[in-house]
Amino acid sequence: MDALEEESFALSFSSASDAEFDSVVGCLEDIIMDDEFQLLQRNFMDKYYQEFEDTEENKLIYTPIFNEYISLIEKYIEGQLLEPSQNNLRH
Repeated sequence: MDALEEESFALSFSSASDAEFDSVVGCLEDIIMDDEFQLLQRNFMDKYYQEFEDTEENKLIYTPIFNEYISLIEKYIEGQLLEPSQNNLRH
């Protein structure tokens, strides 16, 4: 079997749920690769990078920073997914 035949064979067995999953992952990839998302992360890092040290032990301050980061990122991604331009997942 040559490479083209193998690819066609693999594609013929992909299910609708696989295609939907790939579409969602592609949409998320578009969001996190966007310049606005990268800037959001960079600004967060600039705000807190001085709090971190290269040691084995975690500091108590890490927990609220982590929680703020998770909240910020989840809110951003959710907002992007709800935008009409993102609702056309790669069908």
